Formats: sequence, structure tokens, C-alpha cells
Amino acid sequence: MKKLLCVLLTLSLILCAAALAEDTYDEDDSTASTTLTTTIKGPDAPSYTLIIPSTLTITPNATSTTLTVQLTEANNANSIRVETAANGSMTNGSGGTIEFTVTSNELSFGNFSSLPSAKTMAIGITAEQWQQAAAGTYTGTMSFTISAE
Repeated sequence: MKKLLCVLLTLSLILCAAALAEDTYDEDDSTASTTLTTTIKGPDAPSYTLIIPSTLTITPNATSTTLTVQLTEANNANSIRVETAANGSMTNGSGGTIEFTVTSNELSFGNFSSLPSAKTMAIGITAEQWQQAAAGTYTGTMSFTISAE
């Protein structure tokens, strides 16, 4: 039994050494590779400047809070579209959660003759959500998808 165990241990060490040898450094090899990437935008590529607040304070017990999205510049585009999820949640880090909905979660800007232009989304929280919320500071995140056509 001892001989069998010794043979198995020896084989496992040999296999480990073989596996390690595949990724060993070869000091005689003076080659390396780097992947390079670039994006070349054509002269008619769309460009735009949108302002979306990085923070939005929601007053406790408010059933609707406005989030304003402002388009200040647009070039080479017919429309700019801004989308976010129709609902989400905020948490307080202690297990408390407040669910919210987003009204007008898809905005489209199309008339660029009068910039800046602003459109709004509304963050809705029901009275029931406020009533069940434990004390604490709640935070949540909204992600936006922006596209130009």
C-alpha cells in the first residue's frame, strides 16, 4: 500500500510539473504580442451632449420626483433616444427596500433647432412603499441607454 501511495504521489508531482511547464517563462524567447484596437469615426458620425443628473434626492413620502434630462448639443443625428428601466429599487444596507417606478422611461429628442431642450422622467414611489420603509438612508441606481440615429 505504501508503494502504491508513493507511486501515485510521484505521478501527481510529475503531472503538476508538466502543467506548470506550459506557462513557464522562456528567457530565450524575445517575442511578445499586444492587441491594439481603435475606432475611427467618420466626419458624419453623430455626436451629442446630454446632461443627466448624477444624483437625485427624493423627499421622504413624495409620490413623484422629477428627473430632468437635457440635450444641449446634437450633430449629424436625426434623433437622440434615452431609455431606462421602468422600475427599480433603493436599499438601505440593512435589508430595507423601497421599490419605485419610472414614468416616461423612454425619451426621444428630435427637434434640434431649439437647443438646449429638456424632457422629464418621473420617479414614483407609492404610499405603501413609504409606510413599510424602515428608517435609514436609501440608495439606488438607474442605468441609461442612449442612442443616436
